[in-house]
Amino acid sequence: MSQPATLFRLPLRTKWMATKSSIKKEPMTEYIVSSLLTDFLKDASLCLLFLNNLQKIGIYSTKDGRKLETEYEIEMVIDKRNALRKEAFREILSGESEMMIDDGLSSGIVEMKSSETIVNFSLKDSHGQTHPIYHRRVSKPLSKQDNIQSRVFCTLPLPVKTDLPVHINGHFALEHESRRNLWDREDDSRTTWNKLLCTDVIAPSYVKALEQVKFAWFRTKHEDETSTEAAAKIVEFFALFPSIPKTESSFWSPLVEAFYQEVINGRQALFPVTRADTPGVIWTSIVKEKSFAGYFRRPPEYSSPVLPYYSQNDTEKRVSDGKLLELLKRLNMKIVQAPLHVFTALKNYGADKIQEATLSAVLPFLKSCTATASDTCQLKNLPQPLADLGLDGEDVLTLVTFVQKSADFPNNIFGLPLCLLQSGILDVFSVERKAFVTTFCDLFPMLSEEFLHCSLLDISLILTKHHVFQSSTFSI
Repeated sequence: MSQPATLFRLPLRTKWMATKSSIKKEPMTEYIVSSLLTDFLKDASLCLLFLNNLQKIGIYSTKDGRKLETEYEIEMVIDKRNALRKEAFREILSGESEMMIDDGLSSGIVEMKSSETIVNFSLKDSHGQTHPIYHRRVSKPLSKQDNIQSRVFCTLPLPVKTDLPVHINGHFALEHESRRNLWDREDDSRTTWNKLLCTDVIAPSYVKALEQVKFAWFRTKHEDETSTEAAAKIVEFFALFPSIPKTESSFWSPLVEAFYQEVINGRQALFPVTRADTPGVIWTSIVKEKSFAGYFRRPPEYSSPVLPYYSQNDTEKRVSDGKLLELLKRLNMKIVQAPLHVFTALKNYGADKIQEATLSAVLPFLKSCTATASDTCQLKNLPQPLADLGLDGEDVLTLVTFVQKSADFPNNIFGLPLCLLQSGILDVFSVERKAFVTTFCDLFPMLSEEFLHCSLLDISLILTKHHVFQSSTFSI
């Protein structure tokens, strides 16, 4: 303890003091003290997370009453820039608190200025272990690899555990007797305060914390990072999303719902899309104006709740085949493969806004090839040779096989960029593009651009049945 510190001397109860005490007759023994300190060590690192001024916690012992020997120390390691951020935020909070006191609570709180900061630091202990921490002033994401039960804080850790994948800190109203549990009594203003903290402060802070995690983990691609490692990082990122509480009466249910509502309506690009043929991650949101947002692939183990608003499109054809999935991604369709707990929560809290990767979604996306927006289908400037588009005949056949399952396919064919000609040229089905449809598609090699490719002849039966070939576009 060479540096300045605050020492607390606790007059522990001796045998003589115990005989005189009116409170407790049991003396404080070395064994009891050792047990208390051992228990304290379990939470020592947590105590540093949200305190404003304390930066080191140490436990020391002495044999001769003079020299202190270090039993354990853990210290916050923070650079000057982050320390200044932390101090500036503390001053903002202090100023807001003083304004509330000066105005008087009886006048009511009209509006408080919203403030936030992000502080990066690590915790280093005397055993040589370093614990990197990503720290927001309200929540701290945990990785599954941390193997730590998430806790609730009111500056210091409370013996309150949650099923959330983050630590939660807030100025909660606590039970007045032990002050170790959150106040959660019905029809009480303190309960209302706690719930408002969860829904109006912690939930949006939770979302912003994930945005910062995304930035920290994915802003640069490491050259030596394998695709397996990148995929594992995405799994860990999704693990930071909360699950629906097991019981509706859970204290944290409003927080989880508010989190997902913020994600859905706030339009944050928090959903990763990866492609097998391209390194890196593309990020998309759930809702976009005048553009294509993310489409979610339904997890195989998902089962729809028996509710009216789930039944409308529950039997629709979905993108499930792996080859089709990767092909659509290559064409710029943002298909998100979210884990079950995230997909279930999104459907539960925003069923009317969550777009799944279905046949009815694929059709308009493919037809967007003539649009100029960045999120549209990348089959641009047709007609073009397949090779120049990075496709082959099997790719086109895969798309045609899927879209022709539409009950209204004959009426939807025009505008689809799937008109593959015998010459290997891909074009858009339109009234301007005339093509011969015949089993003798290779009869005139010099005129191969005038014939529909032989691999697409199966769709001719569908089109003939619905008299599409009677238009000026096709000739038999």
